[in-house]
Amino acid sequence: MKKLAVLVSAMMVAALAAPALAADFQLSGSMESEVTWRQHQWLNDDGTLDQPAGVSAATSLKLNAALGTPDSGLRAVVKLSPMSVQSGGSLGPLSVDRAFLEASGQLWQGGSVTRARLGSLDVSYSPYVATFGWEGFSIDGVGYGPVGMAAFAGRSGEQTVLGAQIKAALAGVAGALTAVNAGGRYDWEMAAAAIPMQGIALSGVYAASGTSAASGETPTLARLDAQAQILPNVTVTAGYRKVYNTFEPAYVARQADGTMYPWIADNRGEHGVNVGVQTVQQGVNLAAGVDVYQRWVDESGNPTAEPTPHRDASLAASTTLDGFQLAASSSFDLLNRARTESRFSVAYPVTVPGLSVTPAYEATIDQAGGVAHKLTATATLDAVPNLPGIGLEGRVARAADGSVSYGADLRYTAPNGLAVGVHHDSVRGAWVDAGLKAEF
Repeated sequence: MKKLAVLVSAMMVAALAAPALAADFQLSGSMESEVTWRQHQWLNDDGTLDQPAGVSAATSLKLNAALGTPDSGLRAVVKLSPMSVQSGGSLGPLSVDRAFLEASGQLWQGGSVTRARLGSLDVSYSPYVATFGWEGFSIDGVGYGPVGMAAFAGRSGEQTVLGAQIKAALAGVAGALTAVNAGGRYDWEMAAAAIPMQGIALSGVYAASGTSAASGETPTLARLDAQAQILPNVTVTAGYRKVYNTFEPAYVARQADGTMYPWIADNRGEHGVNVGVQTVQQGVNLAAGVDVYQRWVDESGNPTAEPTPHRDASLAASTTLDGFQLAASSSFDLLNRARTESRFSVAYPVTVPGLSVTPAYEATIDQAGGVAHKLTATATLDAVPNLPGIGLEGRVARAADGSVSYGADLRYTAPNGLAVGVHHDSVRGAWVDAGLKAEF
């Protein structure tokens, strides 16, 4: 706790001294603390420990110091890693999670505004080949007329990473060329988008990720998308894709759990086309689509010797009728002439003095005919004058195999910012959490 006290003291001194440093100096940031008590230890799906039973706590701090204006100034940001409670009740080691200096301004008189960053980077040139968040140097905004350029150099582990992107927009067509050199291996991408006429939009991406050592091939990704509004309430879409199952650039975008960019993960090892139509008729939102493709991987993502053909179709509808929110959807395997899954849901928001509640029901019918049911209710209670905005939620679910699960939650945020939650789940047991966040 002494570490935290010293840190907060230093932050307060800096804030009080800031006006004396410069008239345009600004210090901002946030500090957030949370504590949770769990009745039982939480496990991941694979049986490994996720969170221990008992009390756990964490504190995080982010500081943002700025000098000048966004177009001509200097910014420094420091974000500390959450400090968790260790055995004995002391806080864990204090460490910096992210820190960088960023300068904005012209590189030459009359030039465009550029941003140069040194430290923790947030490069997101492309979700397919160029998403980099490690330490290094980056610059963007360099350009002349319709042409712009950005580049970065960084270090990830023992590997040096270099990347650059050139963009251009001419005659209604925007294009970009992106390349990344990761330890001598090149990943690159060409992308373009255009609106040739009103109501029609086109886009395309072609990317390559090094060379596969096993086959000597260069894994590639190709994607084309088109959208046309043929009537005020009718939109038609079409797409083409071909994604090698070995396509995995060194710095492809990943989600918080480490899994790959969703579009690549969903279409890995596939080659096909899809068409769809969306419309609104008499207040009903309707959508239909057909997807024809071949897949070179099995359901677990492992490569197969021969591709398997697929012909999938989907139908969906949603509307609001007399206050009821209705939705239904079905997916079909056209090759086997079978329905793969159907869903139906209904919700009915109700508001009375002091209470807003939305009960909802959802049914899912799987390919084998098994039915899963889920009943939920969410509410906001304002009937207690001194405790407005109490959030309540309850749920009961019955899986297709007959197993039943249930849970309930209560949440409240006090006027002073203290957020408290009480929860119970038939699988995880009970837990209570509380948190405070200060922004300055």
